[in-house]
Amino acid sequence: MYDSDFQPEIYDWIKKKNNNRFGAVLECCINYLDLRIHENPEDLCTFITFDTSAEYIFESKKVNPNLIEEFGSNLDIGGGTYFYTGFELAFKLIKDENEKFKREKSVIVLLTDGGDCNSTKTKKLLEEQLQNFPEVLIHTVGFGEAGNSQDFLKEIAQMGKGDFHLAKDNIELGKSF
Repeated sequence: MYDSDFQPEIYDWIKKKNNNRFGAVLECCINYLDLRIHENPEDLCTFITFDTSAEYIFESKKVNPNLIEEFGSNLDIGGGTYFYTGFELAFKLIKDENEKFKREKSVIVLLTDGGDCNSTKTKKLLEEQLQNFPEVLIHTVGFGEAGNSQDFLKEIAQMGKGDFHLAKDNIELGKSF
């Protein structure tokens, strides 16, 4: 995420702190939320960052492009990429929310510029969770070279009945949403 082959192009507050791949991802998230608010303003979204651990940046908020600025302006990026940490947290939220709200569908979008440091653990977790939650849709987006993990990202998308996109520049990254 530290590489600067992708950079944010619109928002100065992002450029100041994250003029790199991470900033480009934040900018795409803002654009995606802006699109979602026009399509269905009642949608809820959660933003999870992960590297060696995962954490909620915001949880179960109505779609709003200002969420990224409100919660994301203090984000720092770490190192290492363990997909399962993000998926564990995502499925915990899905389980908790399904018990409360009986959601018809949940969608996970995994964005990464690197490979998974423990693909075996990720695959096992997904197999278990997708049996419990077959309605969950998983899309994957790799950008840059995606750590040469394109085959695994395709496999994750296939397991989750979703799509895989590879973005080699900001325009393709934006279109992936």
